[in-house]
Amino acid sequence: MALYGPVALLALPAVSIVFIFFAFMCLFAGLEHHGWRSAFVTSGSSLVTLGFERPPDLPSVFLALLEAAIGLGLCFALAPRPASAQTDAARERPKEGDLLVAATAAAAPEPLSPDDLPLDGKQTLAWPIDPESKTVRNGSRLNKVLLLRLDPEGFDPETKERAADGVVGYSAICPHTGCDVTNWHSDRRLLECPCHYSIYDPKEAAKVLSGPAPRRLPALPLKIADGKLAVAKPFIGRPGFQQM
Repeated sequence: MALYGPVALLALPAVSIVFIFFAFMCLFAGLEHHGWRSAFVTSGSSLVTLGFERPPDLPSVFLALLEAAIGLGLCFALAPRPASAQTDAARERPKEGDLLVAATAAAAPEPLSPDDLPLDGKQTLAWPIDPESKTVRNGSRLNKVLLLRLDPEGFDPETKERAADGVVGYSAICPHTGCDVTNWHSDRRLLECPCHYSIYDPKEAAKVLSGPAPRRLPALPLKIADGKLAVAKPFIGRPGFQQM
């Protein structure tokens, strides 16, 4: 069933064109001097704006121009656009080289460094920011990142490889129902989702220790660039949550 939506979107343009073609063919056929064959040719000529069939009278010319306008509109709607026009940079997932800014930062946010995070303290929620365009990637809440600064001696090898100066990054979105993972148990150094109480261990790649979460939090590998926290690789795993 998950394929129905994408298939319907792909089929919609073709179905629209066929519907317009046959609808105008019926209109042309409704004019007394048009037979079905002539109506078929005239409708096709008008829809693709090739003009190989010339309408014989004013009502037919009006219908042909109307169908041609609709055909051109569909062409412009379906024409490929430059990637810069198609993509909203603020919605793009974190990219290698992006810096990180606090989610509560003001209009001109300052990129975070490891020292900005409290050791063994509560997680900091952050957004990626393109260092060149200064675009904060907050157009999708799935880009929200949680950052923790911990003693790397307690990390498993997988987590240690993805950390930068003891700072680990994970998606802040719980994969169960999409709540922000905001609770922090400092005594056990564990993350908890406040909605349905899934527990994650940030020292072991945010694996699920308890609760209904279907999978671990996607990890965001980090590095240090000019003293600031930066994205080393895109999310490992897909940020998001199951539909309820």
